[in-house]
Formats: sequence, structure tokens, C-alpha cells
Amino acid sequence: MPTFVFEQDNDLKHKSRVATEFFNNNNIELLEWPAQSPDLNPIEHLWFILDQKIRQNNKSNKVTFMDELKRQWDLLPNSLLHTLVESLPNRLKRVIDNKGGETKY
Repeated sequence: MPTFVFEQDNDLKHKSRVATEFFNNNNIELLEWPAQSPDLNPIEHLWFILDQKIRQNNKSNKVTFMDELKRQWDLLPNSLLHTLVESLPNRLKRVIDNKGGETKY
């Protein structure tokens, strides 16, 4: 079985009792991560991109929104995912340089 560390920010909704119990019961190691830190979390940028694509296609009700979200997710190029992940060292450097302050990311 592959070993991995699960990354999520420490936002309160991610630290609920149910979520915490799930991770503990399944021996999932969590990476410590600052709460509310899109500077360090590439998925925030991915959600932004998906949101923009869905808005362009005018999907407003829950059913069409979810269908469009799934469709757009499937259309994401692997190169975008790699770019977002590979940008992490630069993100970390910028946050360190700014002593934890905001960055362009």
C-alpha cells in the first residue's frame, strides 16, 4: 500500500469531529498547513479556474452547475495540474520572503 500524507488547510470545516475521526480511524497522516492559505494551496487556484469556466457557460441551478463542474473537471489538461503543483516551491518561497504575508498567488 502506498504511503502518502494528506494535505488540507486547517479551516474549521476541515477539522470537524467527523473528519478528524475518519482520518484517525484510517491512519491517514495529515500535513500541518496554515488555515485560509490559498497562497500555499494550488487547489484554490484550480477551483477559481473551474468557477470562471462554469460562470462563462451560465450554469446557475444546482443540477446544471454540478453537470458543468464535472464536465469542466474532465476537460482540465494534465499540464495545468502539473503547473499548479510544480509552482508550490515558488509559492513557499514567496510566503517566506513576505514573512507570511500575501503574495501574488
